[in-house]
Amino acid sequence: MTRRLINYSEAMEFIQTCIAPVAPRRIPWRDSQGTTLAEDIIAREDSPPFDNSAMDGYAVRSEDLDKVIPGKPAVLRVVEEIFAGPFLPRREIHPGEAAKIMTGAPIPPGADAVVMVEETKEDDGQVSIFSSARPGQNIRARGSELKKGDSLLPAGIKIGSAEIGLLALHGIREILVRQNPRVALMTSGDELIHPEEKPLGGQVRNANTYTLSAELKAWGCPVIDLGIGKDDPAVIRGMLEKGFQEAGMMITSGGISAGEKDFLPRILQEMGVEIVFHKVAIKPGKPVLFAVWNGRYVFALPGNVVSVLTTFHLFVKPALRRLVGRDPWKNPVWYVRLATPMDNPGGRTHFVRCRLSHSPSGLPIAIPTGPQGSGMLSSLRGAEGFAVIPADVSTVAEFGILEFIPLRWD
Repeated sequence: MTRRLINYSEAMEFIQTCIAPVAPRRIPWRDSQGTTLAEDIIAREDSPPFDNSAMDGYAVRSEDLDKVIPGKPAVLRVVEEIFAGPFLPRREIHPGEAAKIMTGAPIPPGADAVVMVEETKEDDGQVSIFSSARPGQNIRARGSELKKGDSLLPAGIKIGSAEIGLLALHGIREILVRQNPRVALMTSGDELIHPEEKPLGGQVRNANTYTLSAELKAWGCPVIDLGIGKDDPAVIRGMLEKGFQEAGMMITSGGISAGEKDFLPRILQEMGVEIVFHKVAIKPGKPVLFAVWNGRYVFALPGNVVSVLTTFHLFVKPALRRLVGRDPWKNPVWYVRLATPMDNPGGRTHFVRCRLSHSPSGLPIAIPTGPQGSGMLSSLRGAEGFAVIPADVSTVAEFGILEFIPLRWD
């Protein structure tokens, strides 16, 4: 374990060094929602697989409509009606002919355009067409989206609804993916009670478990709630052992600062868990701890709810991305102007909760969401990310330029 106070960049380097992507598994495409693709998928056929109509109308030879002017339509003989489905055109379109065609139906030989039905009028086997057409109009050409051999999906992306649709469309039966880890949650403190209970004396309701669980489930991780651990080393150790048995990652909150009942770092060491770092020069969230044991990972987060969510976004989410091979895995960085001047005493990197406002001059304006205390959860409710005040900057002037880490981007 490094015993000095490290900075945010150093902490991310430790995470990169210690966490390797999990082994991929081949699974049916139907079960892949929320997983991360571990191989490049190549298109096995052209898409669309044949020239087809983009709308209901009439398939025509565009040159037959060259002389159409207002009040003088082209009149063509309707020789066929073509539907979408397992139906092929029965004949070629010759000069002076048209085929009535439905959306998705194959284009008949000889036709090179489709005129939408709204520009036509059919009567007694003939159709009057009131607009001209250019070659290729309203036709989805074979291979216009993807050609056989093109990249369909690259490795490192999250499988969502659009990706599921592409896999189905191209008949991909199985894919190689990395699945999201099962995560065990534990929070500790004699003062904590369940949300349904009424606080007495110095008790507070446990919010950390539920905010973290919501974040993890939104990300796609199965969650195991180990409950509230009282400030008893034997209880804490038992919960940790259970978490290591049932999950690939553990996230704890509380019990890692410098108080008499902050047992967690000592218990982890007694269990043979390697503490990679403990305490990072950031605000909020300085006490954060990261540890490794037998291919399992522990993130011990501070007890204050804002510190919990801040360190989750700064450290845990990038770690999850790296674990499943997501590319990129680090948080993106934008640039903003801070709306108000702000001091940064103490020599730590300050992650200021902010919402964004459009600026006609260029960079977005980052507006702090309110008081920045580590226990003020309401300040995160409207936040879109963190404006980053470097540790060596003690004061930021009004509209000073800062890096910005968005909360929601993947």
